[in-house]
Amino acid sequence: MIIFIYGQDRYRVRKYTSNLLDIYSNKYPNRLDVTRFDAEDREFDDFVNLINSISLFDDHKLVILNGSFSKKILAESFLSLFKNGDILSDSSRVVVINEYVSGEELKKVNKNLFQYLESNSKSTKEFNILTNQALKKWIKSQLTEAGINFDSRLADYLFQIGPDLERLTNEILKLKFYQLGLRHKLDLAGLETLIEKANPSNDFAMVEDFVFGRLAGGLLKLDQYIKENGDPVRFLGLLSYQLKALLMVQECLRNKVRPNEIVKKTGLHPFVVRKLGNYSDREIVDKASYFLNSLPKLEQQIKGGVNLTEALLLVMLNKRST
Repeated sequence: MIIFIYGQDRYRVRKYTSNLLDIYSNKYPNRLDVTRFDAEDREFDDFVNLINSISLFDDHKLVILNGSFSKKILAESFLSLFKNGDILSDSSRVVVINEYVSGEELKKVNKNLFQYLESNSKSTKEFNILTNQALKKWIKSQLTEAGINFDSRLADYLFQIGPDLERLTNEILKLKFYQLGLRHKLDLAGLETLIEKANPSNDFAMVEDFVFGRLAGGLLKLDQYIKENGDPVRFLGLLSYQLKALLMVQECLRNKVRPNEIVKKTGLHPFVVRKLGNYSDREIVDKASYFLNSLPKLEQQIKGGVNLTEALLLVMLNKRST
């Protein structure tokens, strides 16, 4: 069986493929052999051997194939294999073909292979770059799915990022954690700060200093952050995002979830998962949970006129005394 997924929107091609993998993994638990094959970097005969090999334990095989159109002569080889073999009629062998270019570009490489796949694949799906109303609709659907309480201004602001769905997904995840931590509707100022953050490694370092009790380093970084971003309330959005992400990753690790599965489950960037996975000390996790639960009160104090530095010091000193 062949499933053909292509288009310039790499994010949706990968997402759709990931969803397919989940479907087949759930359908055939412990009986599915999954392999990724990059035809551009491997020999064609390696693919033939892979697809025709017989496993003693797995009775279903799923191969995610990339690069079948990378060269015209290679595309001809795949066309011949698909036409003359029995892959199309064999439901125990699934080849998921991924290509990150438009149908028009694929036709230029090998029109015959493209037309064959379009006509004979079990299913085909093209994902073009989202623009205008289609992009706005996608943004609103993702905000709703994340359970974010938003108005049209927030969706319009995200729309300005453009059709980079991977970045938009990461920004929406930040907003979700922001709202969960502060427990109120998002405002435009909070959104702008979360999206405009330029140096995530520095932001992580600042949050680490506060969670670990390193006052001097944390206050120096906080002073620089306030100079660059202005409104101290916005810092709480950053703090909420990173604390919530830390607790989520640690919970997954306690449940023996592998890092690559954590990335899929949480939507966090692999760098973030690796970074937060290092904080397995129980005391650190307890401090993060304490800080997260303190955010609503912290926000009220700041809006009531309490200096941000003073409010953070009180939170840290209270934690030390407990």
